[in-house]
Amino acid sequence: MKTTKCFQSTGKMTTAFIVLLSCTLLFSCKKSNTAATPSNVHFSGAFSGATEVPPVSSSATGSVTATYDPSAKTLQYTFTWNNLSGVPVAMHFHDGATGTNGAVVIPISGFPSQASGSVSGTSNPLNDTLINDLMAGKLYGNIHTQNHPGGEIRAQITK
Repeated sequence: MKTTKCFQSTGKMTTAFIVLLSCTLLFSCKKSNTAATPSNVHFSGAFSGATEVPPVSSSATGSVTATYDPSAKTLQYTFTWNNLSGVPVAMHFHDGATGTNGAVVIPISGFPSQASGSVSGTSNPLNDTLINDLMAGKLYGNIHTQNHPGGEIRAQITK
């Protein structure tokens, strides 16, 4: 009789162990509710008077680099320019495809009053329409001078 009770007790322990192991495996394989963090998207463009609409005769050049942060929905940017016909009087991002003019969507302030220089900043959060246009290459940087109030140099930004 002692032998039978020993096997019965061992059988119950084995069953309990298998149930416990199964539960542990089941709950450790639970799907995570944490979404993957989206990656930043990088953009750049080259400033030129030839890309203004209509084109402008200017020896000024420059570049724009920008990084879109999808978590914050912001655009971090740097404008660099050289040899403008005068000091910049305004600069900003416009919403418009290549070859078209568009509305100002991201104003830029704090730029130096120099014919050559740079400015960096971060936009306010962008709305979904603007994000879609950014991803589609429909935003451009523009630098205005007194000699060219409609814009002296323009840079379409693309990935």
